[in-house]
Amino acid sequence: MENITLTQIQFDRAVFKIEGEFSGFNIDMLYFRDALTKKTIPFDIDEITENKFRGSVLVFGCNEGQPLTTGHWHIGAFNSKGEFIRAGVSDDLYDKIYLFKHSDVVIDFVINKSENNYFHAFSKLNEENYKFYLKVLYEIPEKDNRILPMWIRNIKRRHRTRMRLIRNKAFRGLFKICGAVVPKNGRRVLFTSDSRAEIGGNEKYVYDRMVELGMDKKYDIHFMYKSNIKEYRSFKDKFLFTYYLATADYIFMDDFQPEIYKNDYDENVKIIQLWHACGAFKTVGFERLRAKGAPAFNTRVHKCYTHVPVSSELAAAHNSEAFALSRDKFYSVGVPRTDIFFDEDYKKQTVEKMYEEFPVAKTAKKVILYAPTFRGNGAKTAYFPIHMLNYRKIGEYLKKTGSIMIIKMHPFVSNTVKIPDEYKDVFVDATEYREVNDILFITDLLITDYSSVIYEMSLLRKPMMFYAFDLESYVSERGFYEPYEKIVPGKIVYNIQELLKALEEEDFESEKLDEFIKRNFTYTDGKSTDRVIELVFGKENLM
Repeated sequence: MENITLTQIQFDRAVFKIEGEFSGFNIDMLYFRDALTKKTIPFDIDEITENKFRGSVLVFGCNEGQPLTTGHWHIGAFNSKGEFIRAGVSDDLYDKIYLFKHSDVVIDFVINKSENNYFHAFSKLNEENYKFYLKVLYEIPEKDNRILPMWIRNIKRRHRTRMRLIRNKAFRGLFKICGAVVPKNGRRVLFTSDSRAEIGGNEKYVYDRMVELGMDKKYDIHFMYKSNIKEYRSFKDKFLFTYYLATADYIFMDDFQPEIYKNDYDENVKIIQLWHACGAFKTVGFERLRAKGAPAFNTRVHKCYTHVPVSSELAAAHNSEAFALSRDKFYSVGVPRTDIFFDEDYKKQTVEKMYEEFPVAKTAKKVILYAPTFRGNGAKTAYFPIHMLNYRKIGEYLKKTGSIMIIKMHPFVSNTVKIPDEYKDVFVDATEYREVNDILFITDLLITDYSSVIYEMSLLRKPMMFYAFDLESYVSERGFYEPYEKIVPGKIVYNIQELLKALEEEDFESEKLDEFIKRNFTYTDGKSTDRVIELVFGKENLM
């Protein structure tokens, strides 16, 4: 008899995980199947043996990049005759679902943004045969894109909305015209970012390596940048950006970039999100659905990516959920900018460069880098409570030990670092220096809180300390993929007294580094950039 039995189900944030057994036939794929429309959506199979399976599916991104629609979604597989065999449940699951037996495991997923903006996914059993299904109720507000009725609304809001609609329609219209007039030739490459004035980070390492390989002679490469997301492009740059975007065969980006998500792209266009951070630390995007500033259920943001290189399978799993994007778009080939940590010549050159940039570091007995992340929901609200860094107490420690502290604020933070005159010889403000990775080469100790710079620092196998003075509130607002204490590869301190004590005793808990590296990096060979180029352009370019 053909049979599928679920033994475990669980919602891990928006990821629905299942385990089960099967008999009477072979299965190689599991599906959601809507009871009414018969539409099928595949699961990611994490493991399958002779008669057991384990799988997962991102309920917000599995439906062609969108959430599961309202309906009754059965779980099952097709037999050799093409018949859909629906899954039942074990006795234990029956008790949890049908008899409401208490369990610490979350089997339902409920998000309410407003009365008419919600997503509910309830674990249910068919009362006739006790087959499992996920009852989904999904509703979003209807958009009114009409321009004429806008006069009813508030004048300022009406004007802003109308202008935004006009700009978006003009942008999409120009995009379509450019794409139609200038056909794709397979050789146009665009590097772009909304958070830096010129190429840098992962994009620069990819581009520089392409030049080394002579690929700049084979491909037509263009660049479009602006220093921050708040800045407006000139009319000329708006036109050029739209043109390059519409005609490109390859689009490299390294951050959130609103304009890119507004268009529909040819199926052969490759959009590569290199991202600006390494690893998986804080929750972002759809992993923050219950938090302020979380994305809309039906957003187009991130959905156009075709390739997202990441550092590990762990990062792939978390970023897939964060972007609500299919797991098969993520490739654990490594992060290009980490290659520098395995290049001895680069290390030597960068050390000399940093000593020129920060000459006081060359004579210091110890260089401490303080690189915290921002607070707030994004670039527009970003801030940092700089008063939590006690200049007097830390300054006295630095003077006593012949050390210096380089302070590197996050680029989003606009409030300035004001170092008291009496401590300007031991504190250095490096906020304006863009590439924090360069500073790591002259750093003896990194002090941070929730910044992803810890991933790059770990590859240098240097000690780190975590000054988490607002951990409780940060967790409530942002959250982490896993418990903070489990993630960080170093000692956690919660106040200035604990910080100074750890510094005095050199108590950094560096023994956590090896396991951290093992979990977060599939490769530590300095060849990540080559793997990204091979992934996007093909291996023949590396010959």
